[in-house]
Amino acid sequence: MMAGKLKGDRVKRFIVFSYYRPKRELRRPIYSLVHRTRDSLALCELASLLHDAGYVYGGAFLNVPHSIRGNRIRRNDRESEIMVRPEDILLLATRPPLDDESPLGGRRKIDRSRHSFEEDVFANLHRVLDVCARSGVVLSRQLKLPTGEDKYRSIAFEQFKGAEALRLSGAPVPSEDCTYGYIVWIPPSENHRYSVLAVFGMGGTETLVLSHLLRTTFKRDAHRILRSAKAQLLLIQFKVPHHVPYPILSYGAEGLEARIVAHGHL
Repeated sequence: MMAGKLKGDRVKRFIVFSYYRPKRELRRPIYSLVHRTRDSLALCELASLLHDAGYVYGGAFLNVPHSIRGNRIRRNDRESEIMVRPEDILLLATRPPLDDESPLGGRRKIDRSRHSFEEDVFANLHRVLDVCARSGVVLSRQLKLPTGEDKYRSIAFEQFKGAEALRLSGAPVPSEDCTYGYIVWIPPSENHRYSVLAVFGMGGTETLVLSHLLRTTFKRDAHRILRSAKAQLLLIQFKVPHHVPYPILSYGAEGLEARIVAHGHL
């Protein structure tokens, strides 16, 4: 069978679920800034990973901030039809702002679109992520973690000087420059007829490093969860890099002491 094909010649696609840069960078009319989305390099890394798993790029869902969409999109602009099928993957390479508008959100926020489809995706992600904000992540109690891994259920992160982990639930952080990256896989269900793959760290650099590690060191682990019929979570611990891999983008897992520390499922 050719890569990207299912029986009956249906193509397996990944659809990028994009978020925009901060509003201070979107001062011109939004139709001239459609390209100004987050985490493009991380998406390149993940596109290669998904291509190797038999998926092809199938377009993007643009989460234009609600405040901008309401004020600056011209009246003759029309919404595109959403066509997401059970064999498609909705790909997030940005931390999903599930709780950025709540008191837990902190000051580093990602602007939501408040589109009805975004609400549906967030309801799906909340099955695994009880809280997800720049200040920290709390995993759902429904997510089953092996003995010894429950200390990773809640992690607080530095917000303004990088994305180092500050506290684990019931355990000290291994080192000052330690951080964590999340890989969330949710296959289709009766209520949500599409798959979700969310790959994110707390900041843009951390998300890029995590995506690079998935494409290289942890490719087999990533492909394994893509075949699972159960919702899965992989948590990867690594050191925040303090160097620029100039001129070629390359982060080695050994130098970052990267390893999988938790693997849960619903």
